[in-house]
Amino acid sequence: MPDKTIDQMFHTWSDEDDDRRFGRTTLGPDGHPVGHIIAKDCTAPDHNATMTILIGPYYQNHGYGSLAMKLGIKLAAEQLGAKTITLKAWSFNLRARHMYESLRFKETGRAEHAVERDGHWFDEMVYEAPVSMLLERIVAEESARAEGEKLEEQRLEAEKQSDRTTRRWGLSKRKWNRAVPDIESHGSCHDFSPPPASRESLIRGAYCMCLQRTWGVVKIEEDAVRDIADFWPVGIG
Repeated sequence: MPDKTIDQMFHTWSDEDDDRRFGRTTLGPDGHPVGHIIAKDCTAPDHNATMTILIGPYYQNHGYGSLAMKLGIKLAAEQLGAKTITLKAWSFNLRARHMYESLRFKETGRAEHAVERDGHWFDEMVYEAPVSMLLERIVAEESARAEGEKLEEQRLEAEKQSDRTTRRWGLSKRKWNRAVPDIESHGSCHDFSPPPASRESLIRGAYCMCLQRTWGVVKIEEDAVRDIADFWPVGIG
């Protein structure tokens, strides 16, 4: 079929927009048309809308069909006041059948040997579902998706916080490992030869000073040992 004829067909479908029918073109992320969805024949007293969805072969299996179908269901309820929706699919179109059934459409009939393809005959299958049930399904999926996205954001934030804590602790540990040998080898400490308990207090005090400097990201120099005078009653050096 010529491209011009296809364009005219899509424009004709999209121009039909009233309280009995509508047409919508589905656009991809780049703004190019990827398919079309139509609802028609929604009249009293049944208010049953017959819906058709078309997705180009290069855009199938990317979620466009499901998104277009959900949009069509909402429009059928809001614009047409539809109570039920009818869909049709060839029996060989397993992708479309799976999508309809995942939305809880039920098979209500079929026309046997309705179309021939590659030398084989296939049936035309008819699906129907109440609009109220379809809307409940869509709302539940959207709510579950929003909750999942919220939990994922919380998980990522917790991982970032854990990484920050781990990095800070790793930095403190490295500073401590470098500072302790300097403290233990300081000449005045060996000359004074404090008892074990006092020596532990000395190192603990040095560790406190190291932590203070670590949080400020300050390089620990040998003068850190002199700061121990605040924790040790006897002068050092």
